[in-house]
Amino acid sequence: DGFWIDRHMVTNADFARFVRSTKYVTLAEKAPDPKDYPGALPEMLKPASLVFTMTPGPVPLDTHYNWWQFVAGANWRQPLGEGSSIKGREDHPVVHIAYEDAQAYADWAGKQLPTEAEWEFSCRSGTQTRWCHGDNEQELSEYCNSGRRTHAVGELRSNPVGLYDMHGNVWEWCQDRHAEYGREEATTNPLGPALGNRRVLRGGSFNNSAQLARSADRISYNPAYRYNAFGFRVARTYP
Repeated sequence: DGFWIDRHMVTNADFARFVRSTKYVTLAEKAPDPKDYPGALPEMLKPASLVFTMTPGPVPLDTHYNWWQFVAGANWRQPLGEGSSIKGREDHPVVHIAYEDAQAYADWAGKQLPTEAEWEFSCRSGTQTRWCHGDNEQELSEYCNSGRRTHAVGELRSNPVGLYDMHGNVWEWCQDRHAEYGREEATTNPLGPALGNRRVLRGGSFNNSAQLARSADRISYNPAYRYNAFGFRVARTYP
């Protein structure tokens, strides 16, 4: 059924207005409760988030810590850790956002996170190609695998219905819990399962290959996960 969805992801400026209005504190800005992490090293029980680090060349893929670092002080205000800033990047997508942070913003805005079906319908915008721009992976190079950082929303061309960065820039949280869709699923307004912890993200990011930004590609993470390539956009179901 019909729905509205924002043209671009929630930006640093958008999120700053929300924080000023509500005094909201994101998960990355809170110190973990030691009771939830028995045996954790004290240096790990600090407000922190994961930050992507460009490697000088190929690295073993047996651990993601070869290219992600747990950085104390990294959060939406300081995307690369203590001493960094979003000054001059107000129109970039907000990052280091956990699922509950995205939900809190959506509630404040009177909207909600898009369902996975709404997100893909919006991304495809009537196309049947691997990406909404076509099947040529090289055309996605400016959106994905671009190195270290995000780019301003609306900077690159939109998809056929005027939505920006449906491929690349940052991963976007969706409402759904993760599950494989089967033949028994509803074909109208399908939703994810009622049970399960992991939540779905879509769209790929600046540090992924175009293959991970395909219209159909999907990943899922624990909703407490945050990272400098996780953000979101919001939607509103037609009343």
